[in-house]
Amino acid sequence: RLLVPGVILVFLISTLASLSASADGPFREKIRERIKNRLQARQDQSPDTKVSSQSSIQEMTLEHGGLKRFYLVHVPKNYDSSQKTPLVLAFHGGGGSGRVMAKDQYYGWISKSDQEGFIVAFPNGASWFRDGAFATWNAGRCCGYARDNESDDVGFVKDVIKKIKSDYNIDAGRIFATGMS
Repeated sequence: RLLVPGVILVFLISTLASLSASADGPFREKIRERIKNRLQARQDQSPDTKVSSQSSIQEMTLEHGGLKRFYLVHVPKNYDSSQKTPLVLAFHGGGGSGRVMAKDQYYGWISKSDQEGFIVAFPNGASWFRDGAFATWNAGRCCGYARDNESDDVGFVKDVIKKIKSDYNIDAGRIFATGMS
């Protein structure tokens, strides 16, 4: 009786060992591709990823490093173009997006911007998805897509600030950054 469970255990261990050995080759790539396709299909179906056209948030795009990148901007209701206005950059965490970071019910940046009178921008990291979902930032040795594609996120953010400064009366001495991870 003890022999049968022992044989089963040896069989399971050898099967798992052979699976992990084969997971390093083409099999692993097939799994990654299948996961990528499923995630893209979910994103295409999800209405939650788009910013409403009735929203107070504007989606802006710019070309940086040969890539089309985007960021979101919210201008407070009481914005006065004759007054220098602070700017807050709110960065999403790895695997997130600017669209999610801009959701007021999660992070409260839109209502805080209206309350305190600052402009808030939500840059989007680099992503393999068209809509920018599951984005990452190039943090050197970390963070998947952005790292693997050597995304120039510092240059991108500098361009975002430059563009916002050209569109609005930004106080250059009051540009702040925050984020979550």
